[in-house]
Amino acid sequence: MRSRYWAYGMPAFVGLPAGLIGLGLLLPRLEPGTATGWAVILLLAGLVTLALPWLAVVGRVMAWRHQVRGRPRPASLSMTDERVRVERDGMVGEYAWRHVRKTTEAADCHLIWLRTDGFIIALPKRAIPLDLRLEVAEFLHQQGTAASGHATAS
Repeated sequence: MRSRYWAYGMPAFVGLPAGLIGLGLLLPRLEPGTATGWAVILLLAGLVTLALPWLAVVGRVMAWRHQVRGRPRPASLSMTDERVRVERDGMVGEYAWRHVRKTTEAADCHLIWLRTDGFIIALPKRAIPLDLRLEVAEFLHQQGTAASGHATAS
């Protein structure tokens, strides 16, 4: 992946300093006239053309880093006696409770640990209506106990 970024950015990385030096050498010698004005415009257009791939790559890297380090994407979670259903970005995942390794509480949220791919669902307590918080905590505790008992029996 890095080689692709360098391949896109190398012309700008080499061409921009050369263009800036050329522009610096040209500016003191400019005299009013049509030819020198067009020369400056063409030189600036060339510099912008060299800079666009580099700026595009930098923008992609910044977007990728923001996506990786950004906040978790919101999801919709529904739980029944049979399964847990997670819906995020148009994708739906349904997991039977036998796929749950354990449930724990940490940092003011409920954590549901799934066996598949080491996937963890974080359910913030503030996302649960006040009148249902105790019910949800008891339900998750029962399911987590059953899941850990199922895991030790296997």
